[in-house]
Amino acid sequence: MDIVPKIIRTPLLFVAVMVWLYVLVPLFAPVAYVNGNPNLGKLINDFYEHFCHQRVERSIFLFSKEAPIQFYSVGELKDLNYLPDEPRKFERAIWPEYFGHDFVGDSQVGYKVPLCIRDIALYGGYALLLTILLLIKDRLLHKILSFKNLYLLALILALPMVIDGVAQTFIESIKLDFVAATYIHSIEKRIITGVLFGFGVGLATFKLFNTSSLTKSEEKGKIEV
Repeated sequence: MDIVPKIIRTPLLFVAVMVWLYVLVPLFAPVAYVNGNPNLGKLINDFYEHFCHQRVERSIFLFSKEAPIQFYSVGELKDLNYLPDEPRKFERAIWPEYFGHDFVGDSQVGYKVPLCIRDIALYGGYALLLTILLLIKDRLLHKILSFKNLYLLALILALPMVIDGVAQTFIESIKLDFVAATYIHSIEKRIITGVLFGFGVGLATFKLFNTSSLTKSEEKGKIEV
């Protein structure tokens, strides 16, 4: 019964819980649509469109006729007559193939999760690492936090997504057609770089929050979390 006060008293536990909620709530949008509650599904979609582009080719679709989990390219959805030849909105003019907030899917192709795959991987990786670090034994945690180049390791883990994000924005903004679309929209690349970034930021966050505890524990011969 003490779980809520404990979450409030432990900042990193509170952060982990809030990030888990941020990652998991979008999964309930497709669930709401499938179970005949489009108002709830729309409410979740509308909330998350402020934080994510929700582009169809970079998102997960759940509960389609063919499989419980699906990914589509813009071309595939156009071939199925689900997308017009041109986007209905031009909010992001640098992306001529921007189909995002307007399209939520249906029972045939599945309903789109309103948080893109990279964001799910990034925030999921971040929350997962914080959760693991909060659960492991003090002695092992002390060894991790004592690692001399922990911030450098965090930076190395975060760099692939930073480099990829800058590269793809540059490629799309000046329309470098010779770069394969399979690279730009690769789901695997987005998952890997997102998880690595989340792990990197998670390590840096945990180290930052526990610096004072580490100093005190070195005096006492053990770490306090």
